[in-house]
Amino acid sequence: MGLRFRKSVKIAPDVKLNLNKKSTSVTFGGKGIHHTISSTGKKTSTVEIPGTGISYSKISGSTNKKSSSTANDDYYFDDLDNDIDDDYNLDDISDSVNVNNNKKPQKKEQISPFKVAGCLTQVIILVLLVCVFSWVISFFNSLKGSLESPSEEDIPVISETVEPETPAPETTPMYANAEVNVRSGAGTATEIIGTLSPSEEVAVISNENGWTKILYNDAEAYVSSNYLSENIPNVAQPTTSVEQSTQDTNVPTEHRSALKKARLYSDAMNMSKQGIYDQLISEYGESFSEEATQYAMDNLQADWNANALKKAKDYSDTMHMSKQDIYDQLISEHGEKFTAEEAQYAVDNVSADWNANALAKAKDYRDSMDMSPEAIRDQLASEYGEKFTVEEANYAISNLN
Repeated sequence: MGLRFRKSVKIAPDVKLNLNKKSTSVTFGGKGIHHTISSTGKKTSTVEIPGTGISYSKISGSTNKKSSSTANDDYYFDDLDNDIDDDYNLDDISDSVNVNNNKKPQKKEQISPFKVAGCLTQVIILVLLVCVFSWVISFFNSLKGSLESPSEEDIPVISETVEPETPAPETTPMYANAEVNVRSGAGTATEIIGTLSPSEEVAVISNENGWTKILYNDAEAYVSSNYLSENIPNVAQPTTSVEQSTQDTNVPTEHRSALKKARLYSDAMNMSKQGIYDQLISEYGESFSEEATQYAMDNLQADWNANALKKAKDYSDTMHMSKQDIYDQLISEHGEKFTAEEAQYAVDNVSADWNANALAKAKDYRDSMDMSPEAIRDQLASEYGEKFTVEEANYAISNLN
Protein backbone atom coordinates (compact mmCIF):
# COMPACT_ATOMS: atom_id res chain seq x y z
CA MET A 1 0.00 0.00 0.00
CA GLY A 2 1.34 3.47 -0.92
CA LEU A 3 0.81 6.91 0.59
CA ARG A 4 -2.60 8.31 -0.35
CA PHE A 5 -3.66 11.97 -0.56
CA ARG A 6 -7.05 13.27 -1.66
CA LYS A 7 -9.00 16.51 -1.06
CA SER A 8 -12.49 17.38 -2.35
CA VAL A 9 -13.61 21.07 -2.45
CA LYS A 10 -17.13 22.29 -3.33
CA ILE A 11 -16.73 25.27 -5.67
CA ALA A 12 -20.33 25.65 -6.90
CA PRO A 13 -23.74 23.98 -6.38
CA ASP A 14 -23.33 20.29 -7.36
CA VAL A 15 -19.74 20.97 -8.55
CA LYS A 16 -16.66 19.63 -6.63
CA LEU A 17 -12.94 19.90 -7.31
CA ASN A 18 -11.03 16.71 -6.36
CA LEU A 19 -7.24 16.87 -5.69
CA ASN A 20 -4.80 13.98 -5.24
CA LYS A 21 -1.07 13.55 -5.60
CA LYS A 22 -1.13 12.46 -9.24
CA SER A 23 -4.16 14.12 -10.83
CA THR A 24 -6.99 16.55 -10.48
CA SER A 25 -10.65 15.90 -11.31
CA VAL A 26 -13.97 17.74 -11.32
CA THR A 27 -17.28 16.09 -10.37
CA PHE A 28 -20.62 17.38 -11.67
CA GLY A 29 -23.90 16.23 -10.13
CA GLY A 30 -25.10 14.96 -6.77
CA LYS A 31 -26.59 11.92 -5.16
CA GLY A 32 -27.97 9.45 -7.66
CA ILE A 33 -26.05 10.53 -10.77
CA HIS A 34 -22.78 12.36 -11.30
CA HIS A 35 -19.94 12.65 -13.83
CA THR A 36 -16.22 13.00 -13.06
CA ILE A 37 -13.57 14.36 -15.47
CA SER A 38 -9.93 13.75 -14.51
CA SER A 39 -6.84 15.64 -15.65
CA THR A 40 -5.48 12.32 -16.96
CA GLY A 41 -8.29 12.19 -19.49
CA LYS A 42 -10.35 9.62 -17.67
CA LYS A 43 -14.12 10.19 -17.51
CA THR A 44 -16.33 8.36 -15.03
CA SER A 45 -20.16 8.37 -15.11
CA THR A 46 -21.91 6.91 -12.07
CA VAL A 47 -25.55 6.10 -11.44
CA GLU A 48 -26.61 4.79 -8.02
CA ILE A 49 -29.70 4.01 -6.01
CA PRO A 50 -29.40 6.04 -2.79
CA GLY A 51 -29.76 4.01 0.38
CA THR A 52 -29.18 0.58 -1.27
CA GLY A 53 -25.42 0.52 -1.92
CA ILE A 54 -26.04 -0.42 -5.54
CA SER A 55 -24.37 1.71 -8.24
CA TYR A 56 -23.23 1.49 -11.82
CA SER A 57 -20.08 3.22 -13.17
CA LYS A 58 -18.82 3.60 -16.71
CA ILE A 59 -15.19 4.61 -17.30
CA SER A 60 -13.89 5.89 -20.60
CA GLY A 61 -10.85 7.66 -22.00
CA SER A 62 -8.33 6.08 -19.57
CA THR A 63 -4.63 6.20 -20.55
CA ASN A 64 -3.52 3.83 -17.77
CA LYS A 65 -2.37 0.60 -19.45
CA LYS A 66 -1.23 -0.98 -16.21
CA SER A 67 -4.74 -1.58 -14.96
CA SER A 68 -5.46 -5.24 -14.44
CA SER A 69 -9.10 -4.73 -15.39
CA THR A 70 -10.01 -5.43 -19.02
CA ALA A 71 -13.60 -4.32 -18.80
CA ASN A 72 -14.90 -0.76 -18.95
CA ASP A 73 -18.19 -1.38 -17.17
CA ASP A 74 -18.08 -2.25 -13.45
CA TYR A 75 -20.83 -2.95 -10.89
CA TYR A 76 -20.32 -2.15 -7.22
CA PHE A 77 -22.20 -3.44 -4.20
CA ASP A 78 -21.45 -1.52 -1.07
CA ASP A 79 -23.16 -1.22 2.31
CA LEU A 80 -22.29 2.49 2.61
CA ASP A 81 -24.47 5.19 0.98
CA ASN A 82 -21.57 7.51 0.01
CA ASP A 83 -20.60 9.11 -3.26
CA ILE A 84 -17.93 6.94 -4.93
CA ASP A 85 -15.84 9.87 -6.02
CA ASP A 86 -15.90 11.37 -2.52
CA ASP A 87 -14.12 8.29 -1.07
CA TYR A 88 -11.75 7.05 -3.73
CA ASN A 89 -10.50 7.53 -7.26
CA LEU A 90 -9.46 4.88 -9.69
CA ASP A 91 -6.16 6.66 -10.19
CA ASP A 92 -5.59 6.52 -6.44
CA ILE A 93 -6.30 2.81 -6.40
CA SER A 94 -3.85 2.18 -9.21
CA ASP A 95 -1.24 4.14 -7.26
CA SER A 96 -1.84 2.39 -3.92
CA VAL A 97 -2.38 -1.20 -5.03
CA ASN A 98 0.25 -3.06 -7.04
CA VAL A 99 -0.83 -6.32 -8.54
CA ASN A 100 2.19 -8.44 -9.52
CA ASN A 101 0.54 -11.22 -11.51
CA ASN A 102 3.91 -12.97 -11.41
CA LYS A 103 5.62 -9.91 -12.93
CA LYS A 104 8.62 -8.04 -11.69
CA PRO A 105 8.07 -5.04 -9.41
CA GLN A 106 8.06 -1.80 -11.35
CA LYS A 107 10.08 1.18 -10.42
CA LYS A 108 8.36 4.13 -8.81
CA GLU A 109 7.74 6.89 -11.33
CA GLN A 110 9.51 10.16 -10.70
CA ILE A 111 7.31 13.31 -10.63
CA SER A 112 8.85 15.92 -12.91
CA PRO A 113 8.29 19.69 -12.45
CA PHE A 114 6.80 19.88 -15.95
CA LYS A 115 4.10 17.40 -15.03
CA VAL A 116 3.24 19.36 -11.89
CA ALA A 117 3.03 22.56 -13.95
CA GLY A 118 0.80 20.80 -16.45
CA CYS A 119 -1.53 19.60 -13.69
CA LEU A 120 -1.75 23.07 -12.19
CA THR A 121 -2.53 24.52 -15.60
CA GLN A 122 -5.32 22.00 -16.08
CA VAL A 123 -6.69 22.80 -12.63
CA ILE A 124 -6.72 26.53 -13.37
CA ILE A 125 -8.47 25.94 -16.70
CA LEU A 126 -11.09 23.73 -15.04
CA VAL A 127 -11.69 26.31 -12.30
CA LEU A 128 -12.07 29.06 -14.89
CA LEU A 129 -14.52 26.93 -16.89
CA VAL A 130 -16.55 26.22 -13.78
CA CYS A 131 -16.66 29.94 -12.86
CA VAL A 132 -17.70 30.90 -16.38
CA PHE A 133 -20.37 28.20 -16.34
CA SER A 134 -21.70 29.40 -12.97
CA TRP A 135 -21.72 33.03 -14.16
CA VAL A 136 -23.63 32.10 -17.32
CA ILE A 137 -26.26 30.23 -15.26
CA SER A 138 -26.65 33.19 -12.85
CA PHE A 139 -26.91 35.65 -15.75
CA PHE A 140 -29.69 33.70 -17.47
CA ASN A 141 -31.57 33.26 -14.17
CA SER A 142 -31.47 37.00 -13.49
CA LEU A 143 -32.49 37.77 -17.08
CA LYS A 144 -35.44 35.39 -16.79
CA GLY A 145 -36.52 36.98 -13.51
CA SER A 146 -36.35 40.49 -14.96
CA LEU A 147 -38.51 39.44 -17.93
CA GLU A 148 -41.13 37.76 -15.75
CA SER A 149 -41.42 40.60 -13.20
CA PRO A 150 -40.98 44.05 -14.75
CA SER A 151 -39.60 46.77 -12.53
CA GLU A 152 -41.67 49.68 -11.27
CA GLU A 153 -39.94 51.95 -13.80
CA ASP A 154 -41.22 49.77 -16.67
CA ILE A 155 -44.83 49.86 -15.44
CA PRO A 156 -46.64 52.82 -17.03
CA VAL A 157 -48.24 55.15 -14.54
CA ILE A 158 -51.78 56.11 -15.49
CA SER A 159 -52.72 59.42 -13.98
CA GLU A 160 -56.36 60.36 -13.61
CA THR A 161 -57.31 63.97 -14.06
CA VAL A 162 -59.87 64.93 -11.45
CA GLU A 163 -61.97 67.85 -12.53
CA PRO A 164 -62.94 70.22 -9.73
CA GLU A 165 -66.57 70.05 -8.75
CA THR A 166 -68.74 73.05 -9.46
CA PRO A 167 -69.87 74.50 -6.14
CA ALA A 168 -73.60 74.37 -5.52
CA PRO A 169 -75.38 77.74 -5.61
CA GLU A 170 -76.46 79.32 -2.35
CA THR A 171 -80.13 78.72 -1.65
CA THR A 172 -82.84 79.93 0.73
CA PRO A 173 -85.61 77.65 2.00
CA MET A 174 -89.19 78.60 1.11
CA TYR A 175 -92.51 76.76 1.16
CA ALA A 176 -95.30 76.21 -1.35
CA ASN A 177 -98.53 77.75 -0.07
CA ALA A 178 -100.61 75.74 -2.55
CA GLU A 179 -100.23 73.08 -5.19
CA VAL A 180 -98.14 74.67 -7.92
CA ASN A 181 -96.60 73.56 -11.20
CA VAL A 182 -92.80 73.35 -11.58
CA ARG A 183 -91.64 74.50 -15.02
CA SER A 184 -88.44 74.23 -17.03
CA GLY A 185 -88.32 77.99 -17.63
CA ALA A 186 -89.67 81.28 -16.39
CA GLY A 187 -93.07 81.52 -18.05
CA THR A 188 -96.35 79.70 -18.47
CA ALA A 189 -95.40 78.69 -22.02
CA THR A 190 -92.55 76.49 -20.77
CA GLU A 191 -92.78 72.76 -20.07
CA ILE A 192 -94.27 71.51 -16.80
CA ILE A 193 -91.76 69.09 -15.24
CA GLY A 194 -93.36 68.52 -11.83
CA THR A 195 -95.64 69.75 -9.07
CA LEU A 196 -95.08 71.07 -5.55
CA SER A 197 -97.51 70.08 -2.81
CA PRO A 198 -98.82 72.58 -0.23
CA SER A 199 -96.24 73.22 2.54
CA GLU A 200 -93.50 71.46 0.54
CA GLU A 201 -90.07 73.00 1.15
CA VAL A 202 -87.97 74.11 -1.80
CA ALA A 203 -84.47 75.58 -2.18
CA VAL A 204 -84.76 79.03 -3.75
CA ILE A 205 -81.85 80.36 -5.83
CA SER A 206 -83.18 83.73 -7.02
CA ASN A 207 -86.30 85.74 -7.94
CA GLU A 208 -86.89 87.63 -11.16
CA ASN A 209 -89.97 89.13 -12.79
CA GLY A 210 -92.49 87.19 -10.73
CA TRP A 211 -90.75 83.82 -11.17
CA THR A 212 -88.57 82.00 -8.64
CA LYS A 213 -85.62 79.85 -9.66
CA ILE A 214 -85.41 76.73 -7.45
CA LEU A 215 -83.48 73.48 -7.19
CA TYR A 216 -85.78 70.64 -8.24
CA ASN A 217 -84.43 67.08 -8.46
CA ASP A 218 -80.85 68.46 -8.40
CA ALA A 219 -81.57 70.72 -11.41
CA GLU A 220 -82.71 74.31 -11.88
CA ALA A 221 -86.42 74.88 -12.37
CA TYR A 222 -88.99 77.67 -11.99
CA VAL A 223 -92.25 78.29 -10.11
CA SER A 224 -94.49 81.31 -9.83
CA SER A 225 -93.36 83.54 -6.95
CA ASN A 226 -96.99 84.04 -5.86
CA TYR A 227 -97.15 80.41 -4.72
CA LEU A 228 -94.14 80.53 -2.36
CA SER A 229 -93.80 81.94 1.14
CA GLU A 230 -91.00 82.26 3.66
CA ASN A 231 -93.04 80.63 6.45
CA ILE A 232 -94.76 77.26 6.49
CA PRO A 233 -98.38 77.93 5.52
CA ASN A 234 -101.24 76.58 7.60
CA VAL A 235 -102.82 74.20 5.14
CA ALA A 236 -106.30 73.18 6.25
CA GLN A 237 -106.62 69.45 6.82
CA PRO A 238 -109.53 67.71 5.12
CA THR A 239 -112.59 67.15 7.32
CA THR A 240 -113.21 63.47 8.01
CA SER A 241 -116.40 63.70 10.04
CA VAL A 242 -119.54 61.84 8.93
CA GLU A 243 -121.52 65.09 8.63
CA GLN A 244 -118.91 66.69 6.36
CA SER A 245 -118.67 63.58 4.17
CA THR A 246 -122.46 63.53 3.76
CA GLN A 247 -122.53 67.24 2.99
CA ASP A 248 -119.78 66.96 0.33
CA THR A 249 -121.60 64.07 -1.28
CA ASN A 250 -124.77 66.13 -1.64
CA VAL A 251 -122.97 69.22 -3.04
CA PRO A 252 -122.85 69.48 -6.84
CA THR A 253 -119.47 68.98 -8.46
CA GLU A 254 -119.39 72.53 -9.84
CA HIS A 255 -119.92 73.97 -6.36
CA ARG A 256 -117.07 71.91 -4.92
CA SER A 257 -114.79 72.96 -7.77
CA ALA A 258 -115.64 76.63 -7.22
CA LEU A 259 -114.81 76.30 -3.52
CA LYS A 260 -111.42 74.71 -4.32
CA LYS A 261 -110.60 77.55 -6.71
CA ALA A 262 -111.63 80.13 -4.12
CA ARG A 263 -109.31 78.55 -1.55
CA LEU A 264 -106.47 78.58 -4.06
CA TYR A 265 -106.91 82.29 -4.84
CA SER A 266 -107.08 83.13 -1.14
CA ASP A 267 -104.19 80.99 0.08
CA ALA A 268 -101.80 81.36 -2.85
CA MET A 269 -102.53 84.84 -4.18
CA ASN A 270 -103.90 86.57 -1.05
CA MET A 271 -106.85 88.02 -2.95
CA SER A 272 -109.77 89.90 -1.39
CA LYS A 273 -113.26 88.46 -1.04
CA GLN A 274 -114.67 90.68 -3.80
CA GLY A 275 -111.68 89.97 -6.04
CA ILE A 276 -112.16 86.21 -5.69
CA TYR A 277 -115.92 86.46 -6.39
CA ASP A 278 -115.33 88.49 -9.55
CA GLN A 279 -112.63 86.04 -10.72
CA LEU A 280 -114.85 82.99 -10.22
CA ILE A 281 -117.90 84.36 -12.03
CA SER A 282 -116.14 86.32 -14.80
CA GLU A 283 -116.40 85.00 -18.34
CA TYR A 284 -112.75 86.00 -18.69
CA GLY A 285 -111.90 84.13 -15.47
CA GLU A 286 -113.27 80.82 -14.17
CA SER A 287 -116.84 81.19 -15.59
CA PHE A 288 -118.59 79.44 -12.71
CA SER A 289 -122.33 79.87 -12.30
CA GLU A 290 -123.65 82.44 -9.85
CA GLU A 291 -124.93 79.71 -7.52
CA ALA A 292 -121.58 77.88 -7.47
CA THR A 293 -119.69 81.14 -6.95
CA GLN A 294 -121.92 82.20 -4.09
CA TYR A 295 -121.60 78.75 -2.50
CA ALA A 296 -117.80 79.07 -2.67
CA MET A 297 -117.76 82.52 -1.04
CA ASP A 298 -120.20 81.46 1.70
CA ASN A 299 -118.10 78.43 2.62
CA LEU A 300 -114.63 79.94 2.14
CA GLN A 301 -112.73 80.44 5.38
CA ALA A 302 -110.19 83.22 4.99
CA ASP A 303 -108.58 86.02 7.01
CA TRP A 304 -109.15 89.03 4.74
CA ASN A 305 -107.10 91.36 6.96
CA ALA A 306 -104.15 88.96 6.67
CA ASN A 307 -104.56 88.81 2.91
CA ALA A 308 -104.60 92.61 2.69
CA LEU A 309 -101.47 92.83 4.86
CA LYS A 310 -99.60 90.37 2.64
CA LYS A 311 -100.58 92.34 -0.46
CA ALA A 312 -99.38 95.55 1.16
CA LYS A 313 -96.04 93.97 2.01
CA ASP A 314 -95.60 92.75 -1.59
CA TYR A 315 -96.26 96.24 -2.96
CA SER A 316 -93.80 97.78 -0.50
CA ASP A 317 -91.00 95.24 -1.00
CA THR A 318 -91.20 94.80 -4.76
CA MET A 319 -92.53 98.14 -6.07
CA HIS A 320 -91.39 100.55 -3.29
CA MET A 321 -94.81 102.19 -3.16
CA SER A 322 -95.84 104.86 -0.64
CA LYS A 323 -98.29 104.23 2.19
CA GLN A 324 -101.08 106.20 0.53
CA ASP A 325 -100.50 104.62 -2.84
CA ILE A 326 -100.68 101.12 -1.33
CA TYR A 327 -103.95 102.01 0.44
CA ASP A 328 -105.47 103.29 -2.80
CA GLN A 329 -104.34 100.17 -4.66
CA LEU A 330 -105.87 97.87 -2.03
CA ILE A 331 -109.33 99.47 -2.10
CA SER A 332 -109.48 100.30 -5.80
CA GLU A 333 -112.17 98.55 -7.87
CA HIS A 334 -109.51 98.29 -10.58
CA GLY A 335 -106.99 96.98 -8.05
CA GLU A 336 -107.32 94.55 -5.16
CA LYS A 337 -110.93 95.41 -4.08
CA PHE A 338 -110.37 95.08 -0.32
CA THR A 339 -112.68 96.95 2.04
CA ALA A 340 -111.53 100.25 3.52
CA GLU A 341 -111.19 98.62 6.95
CA GLU A 342 -109.04 95.81 5.57
CA ALA A 343 -106.84 98.22 3.62
CA GLN A 344 -106.39 100.49 6.65
CA TYR A 345 -105.43 97.49 8.77
CA ALA A 346 -102.83 96.53 6.19
CA VAL A 347 -101.08 99.92 5.89
CA ASP A 348 -101.15 100.40 9.66
CA ASN A 349 -99.47 97.05 10.32
CA VAL A 350 -97.16 96.63 7.36
CA SER A 351 -93.45 96.70 8.20
CA ALA A 352 -92.07 99.25 5.73
CA ASP A 353 -89.46 102.04 5.62
CA TRP A 354 -91.29 104.76 3.66
CA ASN A 355 -88.17 106.96 3.43
CA ALA A 356 -86.24 104.06 1.90
CA ASN A 357 -89.09 103.43 -0.55
CA ALA A 358 -89.04 107.10 -1.59
CA LEU A 359 -85.29 106.99 -2.14
CA ALA A 360 -85.58 103.81 -4.25
CA LYS A 361 -88.25 105.47 -6.42
CA ALA A 362 -86.08 108.59 -6.82
CA LYS A 363 -83.17 106.50 -8.08
CA ASP A 364 -85.45 104.75 -10.57
CA TYR A 365 -86.61 108.10 -12.02
CA ARG A 366 -83.06 109.41 -12.20
CA ASP A 367 -81.54 106.30 -13.82
CA SER A 368 -84.36 105.39 -16.20
CA MET A 369 -85.83 108.78 -17.12
CA ASP A 370 -82.86 111.17 -16.48
CA MET A 371 -85.09 113.52 -14.44
CA SER A 372 -83.72 116.47 -12.44
CA PRO A 373 -83.81 116.36 -8.62
CA GLU A 374 -86.57 118.99 -8.47
CA ALA A 375 -88.74 117.14 -11.01
CA ILE A 376 -88.21 113.94 -9.05
CA ARG A 377 -89.30 115.70 -5.84
CA ASP A 378 -92.52 116.87 -7.45
CA GLN A 379 -93.25 113.39 -8.84
CA LEU A 380 -92.72 111.74 -5.46
CA ALA A 381 -95.02 114.11 -3.55
CA SER A 382 -97.72 114.54 -6.22
CA GLU A 383 -101.20 113.11 -5.55
CA TYR A 384 -101.18 112.08 -9.20
CA GLY A 385 -97.74 110.55 -8.83
CA GLU A 386 -96.21 108.45 -6.06
CA LYS A 387 -98.13 110.08 -3.16
CA PHE A 388 -95.23 110.20 -0.68
CA THR A 389 -95.28 112.85 2.04
CA VAL A 390 -93.24 116.02 1.58
CA GLU A 391 -90.84 114.88 4.32
CA GLU A 392 -90.29 111.54 2.61
CA ALA A 393 -89.71 113.23 -0.77
CA ASN A 394 -87.20 115.66 0.74
CA TYR A 395 -85.36 112.79 2.40
CA ALA A 396 -85.07 111.03 -0.96
CA ILE A 397 -83.67 114.08 -2.77
CA SER A 398 -81.23 114.86 0.08
CA ASN A 399 -79.80 111.31 -0.05
CA LEU A 400 -79.85 110.92 -3.82
CA ASN A 401 -76.24 110.53 -4.89
